[in-house]
Amino acid sequence: MLAWYQGLIALRRKLTWSQRTAWPQVDETDDVLTVTYEDIVVATNLSDQDRPAPAATTVLLSWNPVDAVPPILCPGQT
Repeated sequence: MLAWYQGLIALRRKLTWSQRTAWPQVDETDDVLTVTYEDIVVATNLSDQDRPAPAATTVLLSWNPVDAVPPILCPGQT
């Protein structure tokens, strides 16, 4: 858990999220919650089944390793 939070903090600093002023767009489709910023999509699978991740070119950080192309979100994965 500590490594996850450290990764999130490092990513937030790298992407300068603290300086962003635009509100994100929030959507939920098929139990996958997505928060879309200007150039970043955060996705979380709230279901109890695997779900495809939203269209993405690069996974910057993931709770579980991502091996599939396109990425698959396991239950509870962010």
